[in-house]
Amino acid sequence: MHEPPEGGYAAEALGQAIFTTADTLEELNRMVRDAVVCHFDESSRLRIIHGRTIRTKLIEGLRESLLVRIRKDFGGDWYATERINFEEKTSGGLFFFKARWQGLYGIGFQNSSPAARDVWFGVCYPLGRKSNTLVASGELKLALDKAFGIVGKTYPTWWDWYRPLRDLGTPEYQDWYEVWILKRMDTHGEQQMVEDLYPLVRTAIQSGQAFIDGEIAQT
Repeated sequence: MHEPPEGGYAAEALGQAIFTTADTLEELNRMVRDAVVCHFDESSRLRIIHGRTIRTKLIEGLRESLLVRIRKDFGGDWYATERINFEEKTSGGLFFFKARWQGLYGIGFQNSSPAARDVWFGVCYPLGRKSNTLVASGELKLALDKAFGIVGKTYPTWWDWYRPLRDLGTPEYQDWYEVWILKRMDTHGEQQMVEDLYPLVRTAIQSGQAFIDGEIAQT
């Protein structure tokens, strides 16, 4: 699935001469299902239509593998987003947090918009933030700027610091819809995606957790 320059949404079947477009994601989903029914037998239909479910399961596996690494390096008081969906009306996310942070702060990944092929990484406020002030009066952002060697972006009430993955030395993981990316998510294999993305998570925790802990202690 992708968004053509002229607008709307388009989808094509990998390895098949099947292509469809629509104005909305809901309409595209319906047209994809119709195309699958017309072109594939029943066993193939089930596999294709459940592609989203498979992607979500792969991201869940990636989540668990990253969480194991975090707990090994930083202790057992770390948790992760339970419900992951990058394709609903609201942007999906994969975030890690301490128990005291839950609902307030998270370190991790989010698509820039529903079903978008553009993944961000950083420190966010999962349920929003009433204040427009940054954590520790901006000290967290400065620490992450220094740690990653790049000036982070902010999104008032949602992100304290973020950058697209293409800006953080991992441009190959910008699009989590590519087939070869899904293969790298398969944690039953070489866990290549875990190896490549965990350094981002580790750096953010090392550089930022003290500032978040300090802010929580003041509330």
